[in-house]
Amino acid sequence: MKIGTIIQNPWVNAKNPLCRGIYLGIKGKYFETLCYYNGIRINKYYKSDLKYFIITGETKSFEFIRNELTIESEGE
Repeated sequence: MKIGTIIQNPWVNAKNPLCRGIYLGIKGKYFETLCYYNGIRINKYYKSDLKYFIITGETKSFEFIRNELTIESEGE
């Protein structure tokens, strides 16, 4: 799975805003997702639970953000 994959939490009701999130990667024994719930929120789950999450799509937002934040040197 790569950063930017949209995943669904199988233990949360589909109407709950925490049901879907964007995969951010693995840090130690956890993986993180980015979701929107009363503002942007990062959720942590055990890495071993990742196999239960359902892939529902992919977002290009991280590629867009990286391109926007990349400073290209002009003539340096």
